[in-house]
Amino acid sequence: MEIIGQSYYNYQYNFRFSVPKEMQNLLYTEQKYEGEKIQLEFKATNVKTGTLETVFTVVVKPKSGTIEDKKGLTNSKDVVQVLENEDYTYDIIINNRKILKDYGVEENKLKESFSNTYE
Repeated sequence: MEIIGQSYYNYQYNFRFSVPKEMQNLLYTEQKYEGEKIQLEFKATNVKTGTLETVFTVVVKPKSGTIEDKKGLTNSKDVVQVLENEDYTYDIIINNRKILKDYGVEENKLKESFSNTYE
């Protein structure tokens, strides 16, 4: 993962996330692996408590995932499906809606900030 300006680029998994202006210079990221899935946790400081908390997580899954996995993921109200290409599906899990609200960021803004690095 490289940070260039206010965008996070991941060339291995072919995506770019442009940080919403309300959260620029406030996000930290931590990359984790769970089987074939990659999870990128985006963390920010809770304005009320001053603690660093996970705000949302980008989940990248290979298209070889089973139908059961996809069905379970789409049933969650905290998952925003953002992108799909021939190799991967990309979802954003909202971990802390309160922090997003405190910074004035809507779900749609996160979705609009996500794209393929290259086609």
